[in-house]
Amino acid sequence: MVAITNYVYSNKLKGDVLLRDGNSMSPFLWGDKMNIEIAKEVFSARGYVLLSEKWSKANEKLQYKCPLGHIGEINFYHFKGGAGCPGCWSIRRCEIRKTPIEEIRKLFLEDGYVLLNKVYDAKKKLEATCTRGHLYKTTLAKWKIGYRCAACAAINNSGSNNYNWNPDREAVKQNRKIWTAWRNTIRSGIGYNGTTEEVKNILGYDWTDLREHIKSAPNWNQCKENYHIDHIFPVKAFLDYGIDDPKIVNALENLRPLPTIENLRKNKFYNKEEFEKYLQKKGIKWHMNQKMYKS
Repeated sequence: MVAITNYVYSNKLKGDVLLRDGNSMSPFLWGDKMNIEIAKEVFSARGYVLLSEKWSKANEKLQYKCPLGHIGEINFYHFKGGAGCPGCWSIRRCEIRKTPIEEIRKLFLEDGYVLLNKVYDAKKKLEATCTRGHLYKTTLAKWKIGYRCAACAAINNSGSNNYNWNPDREAVKQNRKIWTAWRNTIRSGIGYNGTTEEVKNILGYDWTDLREHIKSAPNWNQCKENYHIDHIFPVKAFLDYGIDDPKIVNALENLRPLPTIENLRKNKFYNKEEFEKYLQKKGIKWHMNQKMYKS
């Protein structure tokens, strides 16, 4: 075996050329072949076993076995520059980044959570029980930025804990019903489903205006427990007369609260004479069975 101490690396040539007896030589050239014995000593110094038996070209990749048993290939000069087994580097990188499970357990306990995992695997979610006993799954990254039990968050933000809470539950019920009715009126004639602001612009009023109009009706106290918002003249009447402007069809003066059973019985029936008088009063000219009108 050729002793590696017979060679001195040249700093001027960045270590890529070996000198012997003051003469420049190609790297590890011994006669006409690359010196495989010297390469074996270089690999062995880092705990690697060089498996290649021949080395004929300087840029040829050599097969090795690393200290952990991984088999791979690498350019000798890359290995000499510090590169090594990618499998070992992946393991070492994980170990560097790995957070001890006991450290994670302490983080969870600070907020009253009990960590159920015995070991930490970055590819799997952490499981814990919250202060209310809910099973909570998360990642360490999400925990560190403040994510906590979703079930507890829902409880903490419901009922009187919610910033929008209205203790008058009857008023909330009525407001929701009127808002839904206002929102749906635009669909009755043309099937439009726009945003709240768009609906307001089309109808000419918002849901609070409708609420005040409905509550001011003479029969409100008698039907407020179970009612529909009724079109005094149904949508069908306007369409029969070629009128499809939602602002006219859903005008406040054409809306009223009506007991549910009465509204269902009424259905789409209407008195044509009374309807034509209503149109004349509003100054609306119509053409029967045509999709047009003039006001």
